[in-house]
Order: sequence, then structure tokens, then C-alpha cells
Amino acid sequence: MPPRVRAIDGIGQRLSDGDILFIGEDASVFARLNTEIAWLFAGVFGFMISLGLLMSLLIALYSLQRVRAISEASRQIVAGDLSHRIKLYGIDDELDFLTTDLNLMLATIDRLVETARQVTSDIAHDLRAPLTRLRDHLVHAQRGAVTDPGYAQALQQVEQIIAIFAALLRIAEVEAGAVQGHFEPIDLSALCRALAESYELVAEDRDQRLTHAIADDLIIQGDAALITQMLVNLIENAIRHCPPGIAITLAAHAQDRAVTIELADRGPGIRDADRERVFRRFVRLDAARTTAGHGLGLALVKAVVALHDGTITLDDHAPGLIVRISVPITAHRRS
Repeated sequence: MPPRVRAIDGIGQRLSDGDILFIGEDASVFARLNTEIAWLFAGVFGFMISLGLLMSLLIALYSLQRVRAISEASRQIVAGDLSHRIKLYGIDDELDFLTTDLNLMLATIDRLVETARQVTSDIAHDLRAPLTRLRDHLVHAQRGAVTDPGYAQALQQVEQIIAIFAALLRIAEVEAGAVQGHFEPIDLSALCRALAESYELVAEDRDQRLTHAIADDLIIQGDAALITQMLVNLIENAIRHCPPGIAITLAAHAQDRAVTIELADRGPGIRDADRERVFRRFVRLDAARTTAGHGLGLALVKAVVALHDGTITLDDHAPGLIVRISVPITAHRRS
């Protein structure tokens, strides 16, 4: 092939004497053109595939980001913040339609929960005054009929009803954050020791033993009255539901910018299936129905823990129960 000739295009014919006659022309231009077309096609096709893969990846990442935003919002809602809403991106796709429906559902749930909470507070407010007057009338009537046990029993029942409504109002106030303005530094070490020492004699009266292991210098921000009520409810629950001869331990220590409070006993404990249910209002387990109470103590405990940005868990003590509360040293105030 001649120099600089890459391809020859032509036709050939065999002659009668056996030779071959070939007439051709230089086809190097067409060869180069075919090569360039092949490379151009490969480049364009490869670019389109790469662009398609990149666009698919970006769309997948964008969709995943939105799904994660929905998941994160769902976790906040499950944690109790029913006022939280999922962000809309305004592009009117399927995820935006789903987000709109979810936000409408959340708004309805939030409204229903708030209505139920308001109804509870209204009932408690409206009935507390007449019940208090009824109690006063019973007290005066009892003075004139000391020998009649019916007045004493009626008075006791009215006192229990008033206590229930007072507890409901307190829980509603705590859940609404109405007491947030009373946050101040609390010496939790001194508070826990004082309560443990106060209830040692109560435990001894029931042939139980209450001990404590409280670390020093445990300071948190919070409402002292509510923290005290929370601890009192837990200690009284342990003493009330544990049989004689049982040891109860109150412990507190600092861990990771938080204070952990543990109340452990060797009593009957609580089944795994009931450990979330006991925090609901008016829930009393079968084993507790023979003891005094109205099923609002642990509901108030959980409300106080949530108000202080804390967590509470019930764990098996094999046998018995460990109530573990973790409260950050500085709780974030709600607006």
C-alpha cells in the first residue's frame, strides 16, 4: 500500500489469462471518517450514559434526603412533639403529596390531643370547686353525727376524687410546659439524700430496707418541686408494691453531661409488655389493684422527665425493677 494511504476502495476483475485487473482509489478519507464517527458515537453515547447515571444518582440522593427528612420528623413526632410538621419542597411530586397528607393528619391528631387535654383540664377545674364545697359540707355534717361512719367514708371518697383531679391538673400543666419559668439550679445530691433519709423509716415500718448511693455535687437546672414530686412518686411506688423484707436502693451519678438517677428493688417487677403501658394515665396493673392509688403517679413522673428533656426506662433487675432516669445538667427551655 502506498505511503499515507490507509485504505483503498475499488473493484477487481479476473482476466482470461488468469490475471486480476483491479481499479481502485484512495479511501483514506472515508476510513478516517468512519473512525471519527465511531469515536464520536462512543463519546456521545458514553456521555449520555454517564449523564443519565449522574442524574439518576442525584435524583436518588434528593429523594433519599427527603425521605430522611420525613423519617426525622416522624421521630420527633413520636417523641411527643405533635406540633412538628414535615417540610414541603413545593415541586408537587408524589412525596410532596404524601407530605401534605401527613401534615394534615398530624394537624388533626394534634388538634384532637389538645382538645382532649383541654377537656381534661376543664373538667378538673370545673369539678374541683364543687367537690371542695362538698367536702366542707361533709366535714361540718360529720361534726354533728360523729357516730355515723357513712360521713367519714363519704369524706374519704371525696378526698380521693379531689386528689385525682389535682393530679390531672398537675400533669396537664407539666405537659403544657406551664412551669418552665421556675427552672433554677437544683442540688440533686442533697435532695436525693434528704428524701432517702426521710423514707428510711417508712420502709422500716413495712420491714423493708431503703439505702442510697448518691454522688456529690450533682447540680441540674430544673423545677425543684416537680423533681421532688417525681422522686417521691417513685420511692412511694417501690415501697408500696414491694413485699416485706425487700431491699430498695436509690442511686445517682453524673454521666456524659447528664445526671442518672436509679431506683432499684428486688420486688415483683413489671413485665416487658407492661413497661410502656404503666406510664399512661389511670393504668394500674393487676398486681397493684389491691393497693391504694389511682394510676397517675407514673404519668406525672414521665411528664416531669419530658419537661426536663430527660429519658426514663424500666429495666429488669432479675428479680425486681430498675427505674433509670437520665436528665441533662442543663435542660432546654421551651418557648
